[in-house]
Amino acid sequence: MLYPNVEELRQNYLKITAQDDFKSEFDQLLRDYVGRPTPLYFASRLSEKYNTKIYLKREDLCHTGCT
Repeated sequence: MLYPNVEELRQNYLKITAQDDFKSEFDQLLRDYVGRPTPLYFASRLSEKYNTKIYLKREDLCHTGCT
C-alpha cells in the first residue's frame, strides 16, 4: 500500500536531481544558506609543533543548528 507512493517519490527524486537547473539551485542554496563548501583553515601553530602542514575542515561554520 505504501510502496507505490514511495517508489513514485523515488522516481521523481531521481528525475529532478539529474537536472542541471536543480543542481545549480541546490549548489547555490548550500553556498548561500548553509555555508558550504566550508573553508579549510591552515593551523599554523599545530603545523609548526608537528613539523607538517595541518589543515582543519571548518564544519562548525555551517549554519545548520548543529553543535
